Formats: sequence, C-alpha cells, structure tokens
Amino acid sequence: MFAQYRLLHQIRKNTTINLSTLSGGYHSDNLREWAILTNFGNDSITTGQEIRRRRRQIPEDENKLPYVDLFSKKVSNECSKYISNQHTPTDVLGRAFFGCISFRAEKMLLNTMNTLSSIYPTNATTLPSEFNMRDQYLHWKVTSLAPSEIILSYNILRFRGATMLAFDPTLRKVYHGNCIDITNGRIKGHIPELAVQMHVKYVELLLNDMVDELEEQAKY
Repeated sequence: MFAQYRLLHQIRKNTTINLSTLSGGYHSDNLREWAILTNFGNDSITTGQEIRRRRRQIPEDENKLPYVDLFSKKVSNECSKYISNQHTPTDVLGRAFFGCISFRAEKMLLNTMNTLSSIYPTNATTLPSEFNMRDQYLHWKVTSLAPSEIILSYNILRFRGATMLAFDPTLRKVYHGNCIDITNGRIKGHIPELAVQMHVKYVELLLNDMVDELEEQAKY
C-alpha cells in the first residue's frame, strides 16, 4: 500500500517490500491507519512490537478515529503512459497538484499567513522539480515516498494532517486523499458537516484540476 504502510508490514511479516503501486490498493482506511501508526508522519517505527502496540491502541469507535477521505479520477491512455514513463511519477504528481489553477488561491492565503506569522521557512515557497523524503513545500513535508505514491504531512498552527497523491497504472487512476487530525465525532452537527462538505468539494476540484494539468502535460 503506501510506502511506510508496506514497510510496517514488512517488519511485522519479515517479507520483501514491493515499492511499486499495487493495483486497486488505495483505500481511505489504509491512509488513516498509516497516519495513526506514524503519528501523521512524525514518528519512525522500526520494530514489529511497536507496530503491534500502536495498532492495539487504534479505537474501534468510528467517532474516535481521525477524518479521512480518498478520491480518484481516471486518466486517458496517453496521460497514463506519460505518467508511467516518468523516472519518478511522484514528481509529476506533486508538481501537477501544487501547480494546478485551483491551488493558487490557497497558496496566496498561506503566503499571507506566513507573512503575519512564520509557519514555514521562506526557502519552502518554490515548487520543487523533485520531491524527496523530508523535502518541504509551503507547510507540506514529504513523509512517505514510493515511485507512484507520496504522502506529505503538515502541521500549521496546531492543525495537522496528511495529503496523499498516487497513481495506479493498471487502473489508470490518479488518487488524492487526506487524513486530518480531528475525530469524526467532532465534525458532527450542521456547521462542522457543512465545513466537511466544502472541504470535499475543494478536494474534488483539486483532483480534477490536477488531472487536467497532467493531461495537458501529456500532449507535449
């Protein structure tokens, strides 16, 4: 599944990791488990015992679990070949996501906030040509990386979460997921649910614009 998620299972089962994307292997529950087990990418787990301990502590009550979503969109054959032929597909995924039209307003807002209260270093404002482990763009930091999947964690003014981008060449699908450190129980009620609905609309817009950007790149 996700790079670190597979690493956890390798440690537990002592098997060999396949870092390539697994067909149909992207699910919101796996993104949420990755976030919980790694403390939203802040912790490095090296022992199976620690993995099992943390897994036992995962609440069974859905209301106590963090919010998660995951959306996908199919790309054309031409675009699929374009992404697959990249030396590192996650680089084009990251650039298309953070460089798409619908993200510009969020970037402007974040830059304004950063001017008022420093939330990320000034050298993190340039969109990188490559995304490597621990690289940072705005307040997103790469915390899990495989050839066709990337997870970036963020912590802004005590609000933290993880953003996932991935590509499945077999299904020809691009994925965009989010796990936010706020429990499902806290987002119940008219106003919180309305905020979630707005978030979902924005996420879908980002995914659509990201795919449009990739489709445009594939033409050249």
